[in-house]
This record gives sequence, structure tokens and C-alpha cells, in this order.
Amino acid sequence: MTTAKSFRECAAAAKTIGSEGHDLRRTAATNMDDLRTSDAIIGLMLNHSARSFTTVYSRSDRTDPKRIAFQRWADKLDSFLGKGVSYVVELRRQHGSK
Repeated sequence: MTTAKSFRECAAAAKTIGSEGHDLRRTAATNMDDLRTSDAIIGLMLNHSARSFTTVYSRSDRTDPKRIAFQRWADKLDSFLGKGVSYVVELRRQHGSK
């Protein structure tokens, strides 16, 4: 099942009218900005291509800042749901891979 189809099914079940997958991206980006996440990190989290000369030379994937930002967003979502603890699974690279 595609992501778009899954979203449509969830939206139909929730009885939302006119919502699209990009609404989730926009909501996440807005809230991450409210949490003082930099525009560069938000762009990376949304998988946007960087458009600066610095990114041509810097090959950092900024894993730590993205992890921190995702954790802040998860904590905010948990606060909406009334949960006190968030569990974000840390993904590690296999030895020797880039």
C-alpha cells in the first residue's frame, strides 16, 4: 500500500475533509520551527534538497541535530496525547557504511 493511500484511508476513518499528506509535513515543519529548530535542519528532516554553496562542500548528514529535533517533535506529540515519555528508536549505521 502506498503512503498516499494509507493517508487517505486514515483521513477517511478520522472523517477529516480536504486533508492531504502535505498537511502533516506543514504541521510538523511549523511546530518544529516553534520549537526553535533551524530552517536547515527542518529542510533535512523533510528531505528537501539544500541549495547553498556550503552544502556543496559539507557532507555532514547532521544526524545529531536531526535526532534532537525529531525527539522534541515526538515529545510535543506525546504532550498532545497526554503521554509523559517518548520512545524514538535510534538508528545506527552498520560498520563500514556511509
